[in-house]
Amino acid sequence: MKTYHLSAALLVVLGWATAAQSQTASSGAEVTTDQIVSMSQSGISDDVILALLHKNNRSYDLTPEKIIELKKDKVSEAVIQAMLDPKYMPAPKQLAVTATISPSANPSGATIPVGGTAHGDPDNPLNPHDSGIYMFSQGKMVLLDRTSYQAQKVTGALAAVFTFGLAPVKVKAEIPGVRAEIQTADANPLFYFYFDDKPAGLGKSGIIRLSNPNQFVLVKLHVGNENREIAAGAIAIYGTSMGTDLKSRIKFKSERLNPGLYKITLEQPLKPGEYCFLASSTNTGAAMPTDIYDFGVVAGKE
Repeated sequence: MKTYHLSAALLVVLGWATAAQSQTASSGAEVTTDQIVSMSQSGISDDVILALLHKNNRSYDLTPEKIIELKKDKVSEAVIQAMLDPKYMPAPKQLAVTATISPSANPSGATIPVGGTAHGDPDNPLNPHDSGIYMFSQGKMVLLDRTSYQAQKVTGALAAVFTFGLAPVKVKAEIPGVRAEIQTADANPLFYFYFDDKPAGLGKSGIIRLSNPNQFVLVKLHVGNENREIAAGAIAIYGTSMGTDLKSRIKFKSERLNPGLYKITLEQPLKPGEYCFLASSTNTGAAMPTDIYDFGVVAGKE
């Protein structure tokens, strides 16, 4: 009787051990290469397949030919790397960051938003452009360079002394160089003003905020030996006048095409010489100009 009871107990223990071993073997069953291919072709995500391979924790003996075959069977490179090395973990996915442009950064739509890029034909005036003054000549849009005066020149002081102040003392602003970088052979170019609220935009460099071409004057410059000059004012006993010389100004018409976009048409052809648009706080012209956009005409043509 004692022998029987011991044998029965041993059989029970062996049964439990066998069942436990069977369950462990079942839960750790290897994932075959065919199963991996089948899962990949079924649309199961790499994340799921990688998790299964990590749980399986075994490497696969893959030859170059087998890797090429797996690739043809739509198995991803991340899964193939995990098959070669079960410890392999792909780099974290980077979330795409999209820059959000505040509507207030480009309210008019005439200019390119901050951080944006130009699209469309750059020679089409109706397409957005960087803020500034553009010359449109012979089908091309050219951005005028912004320059500034380098010194003030006072003339007529001696004559004013001998005439007891009747002869005016003239004040002029000098622009470096005798020629502007931008030159045209067209005596009738068009001009386009693009205004925007960007800090470095057209009309944002001075104290007075400029928003339309009527706050600018177009003048012909006097060319000296080394510089170009703008009349800035005159002082005499009978009064003081500040601004550009009326004789040097060129009349133009301004047409608003869109918010922030203006078209400038000259009332008469330009003669060969040096010119500039300059900002003006009043209709008399700027006393000491800061926003100067220069260009030259080398040969007028109708």
